[in-house]
Amino acid sequence: MRHPNLLPWTHRDITAFGTAPHRAPHRLHESPAFGDEALAALLDRLPREVVHPYTMGEDPADSSQWRRGAPTDLPGATLLEVVARGRLWLNLVGVNRHDPQLRETRHRASTTRSVPWSRASTRWRSRPPC
Repeated sequence: MRHPNLLPWTHRDITAFGTAPHRAPHRLHESPAFGDEALAALLDRLPREVVHPYTMGEDPADSSQWRRGAPTDLPGATLLEVVARGRLWLNLVGVNRHDPQLRETRHRASTTRSVPWSRASTRWRSRPPC
C-alpha cells in the first residue's frame, strides 16, 4: 500500500536530515510542483545565493569528491538540463522562506503527518544520479 503523504519520513529520517548524505522515501516527484517545468520556474524565482550547485567525482557515493560550484545566472530550464546529464546536483537552501508555492506545499505536508517537519523544511535537493 502506498503511503498517502508526500514525505512519509520517520523521526529517524527527520533527525538525520542535513547531517550527512541521507536517503529517505518521498512522493514529491508525483506532485505537479516538482515536475521539470515547475522546478525550472522555481529556479528562476529563487535568489541565486540559495541555489548551490555541486559536482561529483567518479564515485557518486563518495561525498569527499563533491565540490561546490559557483553561483550561476543560467535559466532554470538550462540548469535542469545540466543536472540531467549527471555528476551535478543542486542544493536549494531555505526554499520555503523564498517561495510561497513551496511554503504552501510544506504546510499541506506538515498538516497531514505526525512527524515534525522543522528539520526538513529548509533544504530541498535534487537526487544525485547513481
